[in-house]
Amino acid sequence: ILVRWVEDQAMRREKARAEQRTDKRLARKHWQMFLIAAAGLLLMIYDEEKRWKKGDEFFYGVENIAPKVASSWTDFAMPLCNMLLLWRVCDLYVELSEKKRKRWQLQSRWDAFVNSSLKYKFVTEVAICLVQPVPWVVYSFSFPGDSWVRHLGLFMFLRVYMVSRIFKDSSLVYRMRHKAFRTGQLQSSSLSFMVTLRAELKRRPLAVVLTAITATVLIFTYAIYVIERQSLVNGDDPNIDTFVKAFWFVIVTLTTVGYGDTYPSTPKGYYPAMLEGFIAMVLTSVLVAVVIDKLTMTGDEKDMFEWVQGRLQQRKLRTAARWFIHAWLKHVFLLREERRARGGPVVPR
Repeated sequence: ILVRWVEDQAMRREKARAEQRTDKRLARKHWQMFLIAAAGLLLMIYDEEKRWKKGDEFFYGVENIAPKVASSWTDFAMPLCNMLLLWRVCDLYVELSEKKRKRWQLQSRWDAFVNSSLKYKFVTEVAICLVQPVPWVVYSFSFPGDSWVRHLGLFMFLRVYMVSRIFKDSSLVYRMRHKAFRTGQLQSSSLSFMVTLRAELKRRPLAVVLTAITATVLIFTYAIYVIERQSLVNGDDPNIDTFVKAFWFVIVTLTTVGYGDTYPSTPKGYYPAMLEGFIAMVLTSVLVAVVIDKLTMTGDEKDMFEWVQGRLQQRKLRTAARWFIHAWLKHVFLLREERRARGGPVVPR
C-alpha cells in the first residue's frame, strides 16, 4: 500500500509539472496574441485619424467619395498584422487540442478539437481577428451599408477579450491550482475564467473594477466620437463633435446619471450607447458591491468596535452618575442650609 501511494504521488507530481509547462507555453502565446492585437488596434486608430484629418488627400476622411483608390502603408501593415494574429490563434488552438487529447486520451488532436467546444471558440475567434478596415477601397460609388463598411475598424475593439486570458494567467488562484489539486483542495486541476474572476474580485476588487471601467470608457469614447463626427461631412451639427463631449457622454451614461445635455445624434451612435448602457449596469452593480464589501467590518473589527462602544457607554454612565451625585449632594446641602435658617431639624427625614 505504501509503495502504491508513493507511485501515485509521483505520478501526480509529474502530471502537475507537465501541466505547469503547458501553462507557461499558453501564457507566452496569450501575451504574443495580445501584443499583436494591440498593435493592430494602434494601426487602426492611426489610419482612422490620418484619413480624417488629411482632407485634401482623402477627401472628407471617413465619408470618402473621391474617385480614386485611397491607400497608404497602413493598408499593407494591418492585413499583415491580422495574418500574424491569425497564425498565432491557430497555433494556440493546436496547443489546446493537444491538451484536450492528453486529458481525454484520444487518438489525435483533431478528435479532441472536433469533439469539444474548441471548434466553436475557434470559429468565433477567427471571425473577430479577421475584422479590419477594408484596404484599397474605391470610394467613388455608394451601396447599402457602405458607411458601416467604413467603420469596420471599430469592430477591432472586440479583441479586448484577449485581456481576459492575460488576467486569468496572472491570477494567483489559477497559478496555484495544481498544488491545490495535489493536496485535495480541488477536484480538478482546471479552473474556468469565472472562478478566477470571483477570486480576484475578492483579492483585489478595486484594481479589477477600475481597470474594467477605464477600458470601457476609453473604447466607447473613441467609438462614439468616430461615429458621430461623420455628421460634419453632411453639413449637420452633431451633438457630439469633440472627444471631450464623447468622454462626458460615456461617463454620464456609465454612472447611470444621464443628464441629457449630450446625446448621440446619428442612428449609428445609438448602438454603442445602448451597449455601453448594459455594460454600465453590470459595472455599477459590481462597483457598489465592492465598495460595500470594503466598508463592511470583519469579525475582529466588529469585536473591537463593540468593545470601544462599551467603554464609551461606561464612560458616559460614570459621567452621568457623577453629575447626579453632585446634584443630589448640592440639593441636600441647600436643604440643610434652608432648614438651619428656619430653626428646624438639619438632617432631612
